[in-house]
Amino acid sequence: MFEFDLEDCYLIYNTLVIDEPVIWTGLRLIMEEGSKININATGQLELFNSYLTGCGNIWHGLAVSAGGTVMAENNRIEDAL
Repeated sequence: MFEFDLEDCYLIYNTLVIDEPVIWTGLRLIMEEGSKININATGQLELFNSYLTGCGNIWHGLAVSAGGTVMAENNRIEDAL
């Protein structure tokens, strides 16, 4: 399992695939226009106190496949379809 406890900012292009357990805490992601986050059947995303934004550009949000899971608390997600 990967665990991130970051105050850094990351720019995501295209598709970010989550295919194993991941924990993000205090993460800031800038999502490029048209990008997305896919949580596959083997993926698990735990998202806490994080900020995901397209900075005014529309991105495609989070897509969760059957069997994949998302647990989220106290986050801000903007500009997603």
